[in-house]
Amino acid sequence: MAYYTNFSYFYEFWINNDTSVKTKLKNLIKYLFLISVLWSINGCEQSLTNEQDNTLIKHSRAVSIEVARIERRDMKRTVNVYGIVIPSPPSKNTPNGGQAILTSPNSGLVKEVYFSEGQKVKRGEVIAVLDDTIAKAQVKSANAGLVYAEKTINQDKKLFARHNNSQQQINLDKQLLAQAKANLIVAENVLSNLYIKSPIDGIVSKINVSPGLSIDLNRIVAKIINPNRLEIEVELPSQYSAQISVGQTVQLRSRNLDVENDDANTKNTHSTEIAVISSKSPTINVINGTQLLRLEIKNIQNTLVGQLLPLRIIVEEHTQVFAVPRTSIYVSPRGDATLSTIKDSRSNSQKVVLGLQDNGYIEIIGNDFYEGQLVATKGSYLLPDNSDVEYSPAKLTGK
Repeated sequence: MAYYTNFSYFYEFWINNDTSVKTKLKNLIKYLFLISVLWSINGCEQSLTNEQDNTLIKHSRAVSIEVARIERRDMKRTVNVYGIVIPSPPSKNTPNGGQAILTSPNSGLVKEVYFSEGQKVKRGEVIAVLDDTIAKAQVKSANAGLVYAEKTINQDKKLFARHNNSQQQINLDKQLLAQAKANLIVAENVLSNLYIKSPIDGIVSKINVSPGLSIDLNRIVAKIINPNRLEIEVELPSQYSAQISVGQTVQLRSRNLDVENDDANTKNTHSTEIAVISSKSPTINVINGTQLLRLEIKNIQNTLVGQLLPLRIIVEEHTQVFAVPRTSIYVSPRGDATLSTIKDSRSNSQKVVLGLQDNGYIEIIGNDFYEGQLVATKGSYLLPDNSDVEYSPAKLTGK
């Protein structure tokens, strides 16, 4: 309307003005140029406004997500169990195994205890002594009897040499001498048994007596543990029996274990190989459905008999397979698993077959994936297919 009004005014001015034709033409050209400039400015402003509106609309539709890259990883399926530290059983080379249980050979009073629990002891060292007053007196008496028997036979031999004694007396003296020697051996053995000694090098794990205590025959006095002859006993659920073998390594799990699922796969779990499966029981415990395993300790120190250890046994392993963070996967109520890949800031939802889960990652199986491919993680839950997305490259994880 403004342009029309201005044009009418210019037309009246053109007709009524007495200026020359040349001047009128110049003014006409200037006026037309001014109109074209104003028209162009108005069009640019409208175009810029439309472009800004489109940008705002597009930005408002973008879904904010976090992303990661598809990686190649070694994936393991494990079973988490607990093992208890026990002494190794006796064998041909180690008759005492990993533990020596010292019992009282006689009844009597405890005279002295020389060790306390936790102390190191060497083979042959005396742990405790029973009252040896009577035993020492018996040894003294047996020694005196032996001296008397030796003196008697020596005198009778001299008499026999002068024909003042018979061979029969010499034979009797020999019998008395043999009996005196036997009595001394018995007395010394009785005295020696009162000194209860350790048969192995190790650590005193238990002391059951104290000085002045009256004990009976075969009373347990002490227990000695050989820390180098310990093993771990594990009750393994029988469904995993076929998937493990003798010689397989076993890992120690961290105490702050975070169990993710029924398959006992873990995340943020630090494991250390500490033992090797040395034997598998050929039978299954029908009461609890477990199979007994024995583990030979290889890489752990300061273990105690009876200590409970959290263990991790690998039952299946896939090497260098495609894997993504677990947060990348959405599983529908029907059990369908989907994964959103990202290309040019747009999402592409794809169905995927899942494999092993390990340490917060999950194996994906499919032909349309490649190493380094971007996938949505946080924010991928029910992300519509072909959505505009935005993410921070600084928070990108993976390769």
